Amino acid sequence: VLAAFCRASHAPFIFGCSAYILALSVCALSLVLSFYSFEPNTQCFAWLDESRDSRLVVSRDIRSTYRIGDNLVLHVESGQLVVQDQLSSGTVLWKSLPDRAFLRAGRGTLEAWAESRLLEFEDDLLWHTDMQTVDFIQSTADDEVLMISGWLWASAQPDRSALPYQVNLTGLQTAAG
Repeated sequence: VLAAFCRASHAPFIFGCSAYILALSVCALSLVLSFYSFEPNTQCFAWLDESRDSRLVVSRDIRSTYRIGDNLVLHVESGQLVVQDQLSSGTVLWKSLPDRAFLRAGRGTLEAWAESRLLEFEDDLLWHTDMQTVDFIQSTADDEVLMISGWLWASAQPDRSALPYQVNLTGLQTAAG
């Protein structure tokens, strides 16, 4: 490949072709080094770390089994939610981790700036939620939509901030015919 390049460039001397290839190699090496020297700030997604505590608290009043459409059911237990397909022998389609929140939220700041044609980012995580409650489950009249609601709590905040949430689960849609 190098010989073909040298012939195609009509380099009168091998030295000229070698110098050209050397210059290209140096440019490529500097690009590779600048790419690998970039260390992204991992703090932005640190709150997703599995080792951090994120409890799930389910209200005693709603621990039961709920229908979602014609095929699905939601089992609400003391520390876990499980969605099963009743048409395929109760196959588990989704389940939360035992006693772990399945929703989380956080707040942070992001700064971006450009310096000599390089875009740089710096982020800072201000707080994240560490507890989720499941307080209320309501189904529509036709059982097609199941609404799950509760609170996401951030105990690290001085005022122990809480954010309300609502998740809607719908039944499986089947093709007509």
